[in-house]
Amino acid sequence: MPADGVELSPAKHLLTTPEILRLAGLFVNEGVTKIRLTGGEPTLRRDLIDLMAGLHALPGLQEICITSNGLALHRKLPLMAQHGLTSLNLSLDTLVPAKFALLTRRPEQGLSAVLRALETAKSLGIPRIKLNVVVMRGVNDDEVVDFVHLARDHAIQVRFLEYMPFGGNRWQ
Repeated sequence: MPADGVELSPAKHLLTTPEILRLAGLFVNEGVTKIRLTGGEPTLRRDLIDLMAGLHALPGLQEICITSNGLALHRKLPLMAQHGLTSLNLSLDTLVPAKFALLTRRPEQGLSAVLRALETAKSLGIPRIKLNVVVMRGVNDDEVVDFVHLARDHAIQVRFLEYMPFGGNRWQ
């Protein structure tokens, strides 16, 4: 998260739930079997559960996936599972609370919230759970083995992602 935050898209630039469901229905009618909700952060949608219920009702849709930072996820997961959630990708770049606060610009307790979401997803039997870890030299590269152990111990997948060049992230 950049120090100055990110500019959120105005609501008028976002698709409404009826618009998403209409497009999803068209895609599924053409053979699409998997839809992933991403963001920004999809859990910020006030109507996320309604959206998922609408997707779950589409005949032929086999997978509903979500990519989330996990901060506000654990309380929503039971209803999401009820409405067909088949795959969860959690973005988590560190297991160290102080680094979490530095990287996300959120309180250190946010790491506990993400790990609670991971445990909740496992307890609900979400079929596929993955962690997306952006590896950064000198920041979290010393934690790669910790993430491998987490994956092994919790029967989840970890994907190590390259730090990508975006404006403002001081990528070199």
